[in-house]
Amino acid sequence: MSYTKNELLNYWDKNGFECLEDINELRKMTFVPFVGAGMSVPFGYRTWNEFLKKVTASLTEKENRTEVYKKLLKGEYLEAAELLNNFTNNALMGDVEREYKESRMTAPGHNYISLLKNNGVKRYITTNYDNVIEKNYAANGDKLEVVIPEKTTKNTFRNYNRKKTPYIIKLHGTYDDPESIVLTKSQYEKKYKGTMPFFIRNLWENNVFLFIGCGLQKDYLINELSSLARKSLYNWNYAIVEYPRNKQKIEKKEEYLRSLKIHPIWYPAGAHECVYLILSMLCDKGISEKTNKSRIDSSTFFEKYVDEIAKKAQKKQNIIYQAIMTQRETKEIEDVLSIDRIVDKIYEAIPKNKCAFRIMGEPGTGKSTIFSLVYQEMSSREKNLKSEKNIYPILIDLHFYEKCQDRGEELSLDLERIEKVLNMNVNICLFIDGLNGYVRTTTKYEDMVYSKIKEWGNRKNLFFCYSIGNMENKQFPPFSRNESIYSLPGANDENTLKICLKPVETCYKANRKYRDMVTGVLEFYKIKPATPAEINTIKRLCIEASGNHVEFRTVNVIVKSYTRLNASKDVSIGRLLERYYIASHNIDERQLFAISNFIANFMLNKKKMDDSQYGYLVYKCDMVRDFFFAYYYINSFKYGSRENLNIFNCLFTPCINRFSLDLMNDNENDELTVVNNMISLFDELSSKQKNQVIYLLGRVKHHESKNRAISFLKKVYKEERKHLYSNAYDANAVMLFRTAGVSLIYLKSYEHENEFYHILIYDKNVRELNRNFHIIYYSTKGYKVSDRIELSSKENREVDIVGLYGILSHSILEGKDAHIKNLNVITMVNLVIYSIYISKSSNRKLKKEKCKKFFDKLQAEKFELNEVVKDFLNGVCRYIDYKNVYSSLFSEIYELSKSNRPEDISESADANTVVEHTWVCCMIAQFILTNRIKDCDFMSKEEVNQYSESYSKLRIIQLLLIHSFSGGSVEDKSTPQKIPYNERNILQTMQALDAFPHFHSFSDTYALCTDLVHPKDFNSKVAYDIQKIEPVLRTCINREMTFQSFEKKRKDEGRVNFKDELITDFGKNLWAFLKEYLFYDFQ
Repeated sequence: MSYTKNELLNYWDKNGFECLEDINELRKMTFVPFVGAGMSVPFGYRTWNEFLKKVTASLTEKENRTEVYKKLLKGEYLEAAELLNNFTNNALMGDVEREYKESRMTAPGHNYISLLKNNGVKRYITTNYDNVIEKNYAANGDKLEVVIPEKTTKNTFRNYNRKKTPYIIKLHGTYDDPESIVLTKSQYEKKYKGTMPFFIRNLWENNVFLFIGCGLQKDYLINELSSLARKSLYNWNYAIVEYPRNKQKIEKKEEYLRSLKIHPIWYPAGAHECVYLILSMLCDKGISEKTNKSRIDSSTFFEKYVDEIAKKAQKKQNIIYQAIMTQRETKEIEDVLSIDRIVDKIYEAIPKNKCAFRIMGEPGTGKSTIFSLVYQEMSSREKNLKSEKNIYPILIDLHFYEKCQDRGEELSLDLERIEKVLNMNVNICLFIDGLNGYVRTTTKYEDMVYSKIKEWGNRKNLFFCYSIGNMENKQFPPFSRNESIYSLPGANDENTLKICLKPVETCYKANRKYRDMVTGVLEFYKIKPATPAEINTIKRLCIEASGNHVEFRTVNVIVKSYTRLNASKDVSIGRLLERYYIASHNIDERQLFAISNFIANFMLNKKKMDDSQYGYLVYKCDMVRDFFFAYYYINSFKYGSRENLNIFNCLFTPCINRFSLDLMNDNENDELTVVNNMISLFDELSSKQKNQVIYLLGRVKHHESKNRAISFLKKVYKEERKHLYSNAYDANAVMLFRTAGVSLIYLKSYEHENEFYHILIYDKNVRELNRNFHIIYYSTKGYKVSDRIELSSKENREVDIVGLYGILSHSILEGKDAHIKNLNVITMVNLVIYSIYISKSSNRKLKKEKCKKFFDKLQAEKFELNEVVKDFLNGVCRYIDYKNVYSSLFSEIYELSKSNRPEDISESADANTVVEHTWVCCMIAQFILTNRIKDCDFMSKEEVNQYSESYSKLRIIQLLLIHSFSGGSVEDKSTPQKIPYNERNILQTMQALDAFPHFHSFSDTYALCTDLVHPKDFNSKVAYDIQKIEPVLRTCINREMTFQSFEKKRKDEGRVNFKDELITDFGKNLWAFLKEYLFYDFQ
């Protein structure tokens, strides 16, 4: 039967089709007809199937005909064409030329070309070889340019999107240009592996298609469109298509069209004349009269701009709203507990406020989702006559254009539509999403909007809602501030309803906001009730992805990827996101690497944003940037590409490091390849690059990689240890030593552990650099991957020391590795000292009492602390208790100076004080020793020959200056009980003072004391003998005893000869000299 307009409308109503709404929607757009072979049939041409059957019938060999017919029956037209071309010795092209060269310009009652042309259509796309459209234009004296993509440069092709004169793009060529024709399967394969995908993508991104006369069967073109549909959030197209006769095929057909992002405009099976009828309805200006005139329905007007999550929300809009609102700053008003309440407040604000609603937040916090939910609710109220104010809500999203090239024309048309509604004196609430307080890819589209708003001026029927993105001003790369948003109408109105979103903390303590956001997103995706294990896995992955703060987008992506990919609970965040982006963007690892190349270069300021179609990913959130950055870095090492690594002259953020480790350690063979390449390229790297490599080598997982890493790290540690005390301080070299030491401990290699702890505690440069690194690495908001960060910088930084203290204390209490606990104790103690004694910021200082209690806990409980670390902690606990560590220290020194020396001469009536004994020992060394060993009369020839290079008078005096702290001579076992102070233990405690500001030599002093108690080198042995002789000398000088009576007393007590207790020839010679000459009468 032949359908009339009313019969077709009744057919749609009867079947519940929304085809009329789609037609009305299309009428508002500048669509491009995508013309298939079916539209040439009314002009007398065969369909492609019929043409191939005709050529097949002419084949002489029956077997050949049979083989081709089998392909045609299966709908495998490309394979059939390939066979025909082979069987006819490549003569198929001639058959095409003969078939289509005949001029057929008219189709009585069905000339759709005139219909579309009269309706203002100026561009066409077709896969047909015929010239029906061109001839129809020429017959009326009109020009129509023919564009063959393969014969057009990319730049020229892009410019066609802005072309005002009519043209037709013939994707598969034209009959009168045989070289342009794509006919057989081999020709298709060649074209679609070349530049054809670029041309199709460009057309897809810059046009709304209306498919007419197209079967839409799967072929190379449809496969390419299907790939684009999977990647796109917005680009929906339309098709006039036959409704299947077979009910079993209906659902499959609908699902297939949805996968292509095509809205079908159905016509009854077999009623092909309805195509022309539908086109005439589309071109009929009065058709929209069937819609509701009492209200302008905007629910589908700008549907392409609506956030995808908001589209899916439906009855769950408040679930996702509450999940996003966990990020709301607490200072915001409390009575916006639902989308309904926000819309209520917008209605209350109009017409009092020019700006009725404003939402701000960092990228990824879910601004657009809330914005679209509010817009949808307001549209629904207007459509269903639930509002008395009759306000027309319109939504535009400027970010929509960043994913596509040359979409300015589409935005211009949308702005023209808004202006038309404004001129109808309808109240408009214009929702503008995608505004930014910083410069993104370009301000081109924002400028277009600002210009229009300025042009519209103070129209009383126009009101605004804004969604504005902000970025940390200390981000790297630095984003320029966009001042334009502050001049928008009502943008600074204090009475405007405002919501500000910020990522929530994921600190070690249970964070209710964080948990609520995770459970809310899980519930939104119908994962309810989520098990505690699922919640904990998602929370772990989010922390690994974002660190101390996480925003909504991270949670959303991780929940989607974890559930849809059926990931295991122990999946790594790096591999999870790799699988997610490959699946969601329909790309392979090679393409993923290309995207990561661009993002890494952009983050390090090496590329501009307009260099890539994937630039919009940079602005998604930190997690997205960090993942791609790490992916490019690790795979550059995997491929051994030194050239790729040149850009990485920096230290990475914690999240980038976690992604890097996940990607490196996931596969044993890949890990070993990366490790070997890191080691082989090490000498070619810069200092910062070396530090980054050393950090990662210390965290490899598999056995062979660990062995390789340990061997190499030991070599680096020993080499850098030599450079620690060179005259020229090099922060990068010190950092390399520190990183190598830490990495060895992480790999459970403890050969240098005690030495490393001692240097980390008592070496000023290493200690300060370690502390600065932690402050920058974990807490400074502005620390990004820039190569401009200098760890040796002493500038005051805005740091969250309390948060860092929490991270370290949690790691100490909950960590399982005792050796890593030692590292964290050292860092935390130094952080506490920094906060109390150095930091000038009173904003977030640590409380001394709280820290002392925690230190006491570490001492009281059975923590497996290394002895070096334990001594350090004990010392700090003693001095941190003092109200003023400096006055207390000097008081203690004076107190020690007053104490008596323990002597082994019980007959002494007047034991000398520490000051007396020390001063006399130093004077003996000053007057008897010489600057050159050979000039000293008391040195033996053997000593002169053996110790001429190591001998140091200054060193000996230094030893004597502090030797009283040793607590007595080596054999004096009773000494600690005889004296009120155990000086040696005091000095051992005092060395912790080196960690306090302005003190530097207490650990060196303790080392001198230890050398004297256990003398090993010649200088300490000389000092030992001098301090041994001094008490006897003093006793004899005071006439309390003679040398002879002293030796007799020792003999009576059964003790060895005093001379035999001296350990140097110098000491024995000095003793012999004193015995002979001290009381010799030279008169």
